[in-house]
Amino acid sequence: MKRFLISALILVLLGFMAGCAGAPPTSEPPPFDTIKQQYLARAAQSEGKGDLVEARKFIKLALTVEPGDASAQASLARIETILADDAQRHYEAGMQLRENGNYIPARREFLTALRLKPDFTDAYKMLTDKTHVVTKKFIMHTVKPGESISKLAQQYYGDYKKYPVIAAFNGISDATDIRVGQEIRIPVNESLKPVESEEETSPPVQETYELQEPSDDEFFAFVENGNQTPSEALKERETQEQDQVKGYRDYAMELFQQQRYDEAASELDKVLQAAPDDLEVREHAYKAHYESAMRLFKEKDYLAARDGFKQSLIYKNDCQTCHSYIKQCEGLFKELHYRNGMKLFQDQNVKEALEEWEMVSSLDANYKRTPQLIEKAKIILKNLEELKKSH
Repeated sequence: MKRFLISALILVLLGFMAGCAGAPPTSEPPPFDTIKQQYLARAAQSEGKGDLVEARKFIKLALTVEPGDASAQASLARIETILADDAQRHYEAGMQLRENGNYIPARREFLTALRLKPDFTDAYKMLTDKTHVVTKKFIMHTVKPGESISKLAQQYYGDYKKYPVIAAFNGISDATDIRVGQEIRIPVNESLKPVESEEETSPPVQETYELQEPSDDEFFAFVENGNQTPSEALKERETQEQDQVKGYRDYAMELFQQQRYDEAASELDKVLQAAPDDLEVREHAYKAHYESAMRLFKEKDYLAARDGFKQSLIYKNDCQTCHSYIKQCEGLFKELHYRNGMKLFQDQNVKEALEEWEMVSSLDANYKRTPQLIEKAKIILKNLEELKKSH
């Protein structure tokens, strides 16, 4: 009996709708239950794309709305466990690279570990700790066949693990990259005293007041005195910041080369916040957002695709193709959900039809007959509710 009443009511109102202009559009909000659910939906979308860092961010935002949500807490714990494991793997890879004297790749691994786990103390320490050596003296050594920096550290200091000191003092970013005949400076001070040499004559100790400073990609800094002025301290902090930006930049470019455009776009945006004049990064950011938007467009996720094309325009405002796709996205979104609503309504799924039309209305309140359809659907739902109460 109830099914018959619903069908009859819909048929009557369909006929009425065909010949009636209907009521003016309503200003009902889009069909989202809560802000929390929006955040959780975006978290699920990010996780589906493999971007667990973004997923974690949105889950944390959801928990700021409802801290006691047990399901969100469980999701956060699960994702953080995965990220922590990944961070540990990158940290161990960085330590291995560092031990082999490959400083620049090691820094990238440590930066990635910190991105995955921002409170990773050990990774942070590897990026920020500086060993200051007070020295104005060095020994000049000419590299012989079969020698390496670790062998030189063993020869001069009796400890091969001190090879980073020699590498950084000479501005060498890859400790394995030295050649026969190359002149290497061996720093000398109270804490770095050469051990007794088995050779009859040791290389002479020389004085210098023009020490070569290590590049931004080294782990160790060497200064002539241990007391930094405020300007020197500021310069060091700026260097560290530039270091981190460079690491993120390299990581973002690697993601782009791997065609992981969603992740690359996110990382490139971060780099441009710190280095907005980097034209190469701007070009890659434009392309990454564009490619990501094209994927979403093909998947018929039209509003997300539209937002992606809009983001591309930030970096390349003369992209006519982006403008065209933005219009297409909005038009296809409205038509898709308008038709979905019609089909659902015909199948007597009035509530679901209303939700589809309200999505259309949130973008264009006067699209086709959307205002009338929304009004009639609400009348049906109201009458059905009254029917329920009367029985």
